[in-house]
Amino acid sequence: MSWLRTAYGLSVLEIPPFWHRHDELVWELSALHLHWLACYGDGASGSAPLQWHRDFDDARHRLRRWVAACGAQSTADRPTLVALWPGDAPRDVEPARTINDRVRVTA
Repeated sequence: MSWLRTAYGLSVLEIPPFWHRHDELVWELSALHLHWLACYGDGASGSAPLQWHRDFDDARHRLRRWVAACGAQSTADRPTLVALWPGDAPRDVEPARTINDRVRVTA
């Protein structure tokens, strides 16, 4: 995701360092990537890249909402909180983990 983040100057409010640990972000970014391949691939219409950018703008709004909901930050990350439904067993809420170096973090 580094190319997308740097090419468009995206903030951690759109793609946080540990985006790959949040299913909602993985699915959004995967869909965006597949859409990019279709719009920029062989046989795509000349206006397809414009459509991709319109859809990318929509995706950026969704990414911001999901990043805010999951609580991912530039310096800390925790699993996305899941609302309990009636009858669900209580879940432990994992504390945020500090991010000192995204490349060298394990687990």
